[in-house]
Amino acid sequence: IAPNPASNSFTIYSAKETICNLSIVNNLGSVVQTRPNIKLGKETSIDISNLSSGIYSVVLRTTQGTSTIKLIVEK
Repeated sequence: IAPNPASNSFTIYSAKETICNLSIVNNLGSVVQTRPNIKLGKETSIDISNLSSGIYSVVLRTTQGTSTIKLIVEK
């Protein structure tokens, strides 16, 4: 995920496997955004302009498992 911190969008790239689902979760545990099927080997831009400043978790689900990455949003 780059850039991180981000303000209006970030880019994600998966070189090893397709991301079945990307979820952005706020600090209260609520899913605030989702994006299905991010293709293998393709850069994808995720619009986060609607999110307030804060720390979020980006949850990536693949066929191999789940990963969580901290995302800082600064406005």
